[in-house]
Amino acid sequence: MHLASQLVAARGCRYSWIIFESNVAIAELYITDLSGKVLQVVKDIEADKVVQADLSGYASGIYLIRYPVGKKWVSGKIVLNRS
Repeated sequence: MHLASQLVAARGCRYSWIIFESNVAIAELYITDLSGKVLQVVKDIEADKVVQADLSGYASGIYLIRYPVGKKWVSGKIVLNRS
């Protein structure tokens, strides 16, 4: 998944994790449910560093990724299918 030319997420949902790599530093990345409830915060993502988030505690469904870049917010979607 490619989000706004800032973040790349490689899906590893079969293993209950997702990998993020950003070409810019991201102070905080939020994983939320569709109601907006924050489920997880990934902090201090450095530019060109790989960060892994564990999704094993989440049920199948759609989740959102949100993070600030400058004065704007970027968002994306994770579809977690445990079939």
